[in-house]
Amino acid sequence: MNLDLYLGGYAQGKLQYVLQKYSDQNMEIAEGTQLICEGPDATCGCEQTDVCRIWNHFHCFVREMAANRLPAHLSEFPYCEQEKREDLFLNECWERIRQVGQTCRKLIVISDIAGNGIVPLDPKERIYREMLGRLQVRLAAQAGHVERVTAGLGQVLKDGESNDPLED
Repeated sequence: MNLDLYLGGYAQGKLQYVLQKYSDQNMEIAEGTQLICEGPDATCGCEQTDVCRIWNHFHCFVREMAANRLPAHLSEFPYCEQEKREDLFLNECWERIRQVGQTCRKLIVISDIAGNGIVPLDPKERIYREMLGRLQVRLAAQAGHVERVTAGLGQVLKDGESNDPLED
């Protein structure tokens, strides 16, 4: 999978930065939850194409998937059961990312970073942030290029070969 990852805070100009950077490419933009599968056996609804597909607001995809696929009271389960359900969730999300990546020449993922700041009191919010962070670690490991965008300026974090995801 040919993958680039762009991360940053809310309203930091990530999409505009990416559009300007890839202005010479044929691009297609999909918003966060547009790429969610319906049902456990659903395949990618994206057409096979030779464009760069931009998956904007990836964090919205993760939030929607977590709301629909993880129990709201997950934190009340025994720890080993929580881990099992989280791993299944992460694998389901990763499979969806892989499916989308196979439908285009290059997949560009744009996502907010949700792990900064105060830890939320709401257990669902904590789980969402944890799952988003873990998926971003996997994405960064697989991506050939990773940048953090702040105030419309990119800071290259990785520019080279993909590597194996880290264990968390």
